[in-house]
Amino acid sequence: MSGTVWSKFFWSDWESDPNLRLCSLAAQGLWMRMLCIAAAHEPVGYVAIAGKGLDDAALARLAGCAEKELGMLLPSSSRTASSRATATAASFRGA
Repeated sequence: MSGTVWSKFFWSDWESDPNLRLCSLAAQGLWMRMLCIAAAHEPVGYVAIAGKGLDDAALARLAGCAEKELGMLLPSSSRTASSRATATAASFRGA
């Protein structure tokens, strides 16, 4: 099995993050799905599979939403696979 099967998650950090709380519940759910994808695939901490960033179609399939919905939930600065992977990796490092 590749990826992370267990990791420490600080629930209070999730609940108390003011930027996250400003997001819609749908956007929060997508972010959690992206964290799960980043933890389960190589390289761990990146929204990527086998080192390749995911395009919108692949991410939508893995997140369980329509590509149109994904487009509404992700900011335009996170629309490329490489920037999406990097942003998620930064959150894993606590940046």
